[in-house]
Amino acid sequence: MCSIMDVGLAVTLSLLQDWRVKKEQFTHWISIHLHSGWFRILLQKKQLTNVETICSDSKTGLPDNSIDVVLLYDVIHDLDNPDEVLEELHRVLKLNGILSVSDHHMKENEIVSKVTNRGLFRLSGKGERTYSFMRGG
Repeated sequence: MCSIMDVGLAVTLSLLQDWRVKKEQFTHWISIHLHSGWFRILLQKKQLTNVETICSDSKTGLPDNSIDVVLLYDVIHDLDNPDEVLEELHRVLKLNGILSVSDHHMKENEIVSKVTNRGLFRLSGKGERTYSFMRGG
């Protein structure tokens, strides 16, 4: 089973708006947002029982090493406490898990620096607008 965490809901909302996406395509999807009450209603309407929502600014309450992929898309520039969020993502991400980051509000060097500056993550790949990181130390 693959566990995916979407911080900020950007990817989740895009998937839900695409009516071709079927609930069976998800294994376990976790969405984190500060204001997830309205989002829970949307999930109920779509009958997506394998999508979990967490209302938080950093702490998830999830077990250590429990997430395969974390999506941090178009949100890192807007975080009030990016270091706390990255610490939590490091904690819940599996040892071989992937942190995927994209933010059109930031330049490449700003994204890489923000994610790697504390040694929690190391850059492992680069796409056209997306950066992949693996857990560091």
